[in-house]
Amino acid sequence: MPRLLSCHLKLLKDSCPEIIAAATLLLVPAVAVFLITDPEQFRSVHMASERNFLKSLMGVLTTNLPSALFLFAGVITLGLTAGVGCIVLGLFLGFSVSTAVGTFGVGHVIAQTWLYTPFEVYGFVLAGASGLVATRRLLTLRETPLQVFRSTSLRAFSLLAHSMILLSISAVLEAAVTL
Repeated sequence: MPRLLSCHLKLLKDSCPEIIAAATLLLVPAVAVFLITDPEQFRSVHMASERNFLKSLMGVLTTNLPSALFLFAGVITLGLTAGVGCIVLGLFLGFSVSTAVGTFGVGHVIAQTWLYTPFEVYGFVLAGASGLVATRRLLTLRETPLQVFRSTSLRAFSLLAHSMILLSISAVLEAAVTL
């Protein structure tokens, strides 16, 4: 376990600029949309809750994991899908939180989401960072895209793997909370 933690910390240290960029691209739109949206306009929205753990789990996994893979596709698109995907995901997150707060109130939303949200957001930030790894390298060094892809693939795949683990943990927790 200590070796796994030290590997994770080294990965974070090596990927710090990409993580900061992905977090900014994800969280700034989310906070902005939440702040400018009036939660009261969503008061009439009713959300059906799933009472089956496996159905909830599969619903969350089949939404979050493909989204993470889309962010990771930035490895091939030189960061385009990662950048745009983080912004769109941030907008969606902001509207979702605003809708939930307008429908259920802040206290209920915090009580229902505090357990899994850190894992989910962190997972998406790492997925976004995985798609931005090659972009930073391409902009800072004089290498061809193929050389950059070869030299950054391991770190990008490592970030994606960590992201998938976090998103899976989040999905299990979210499914358990919504029972």
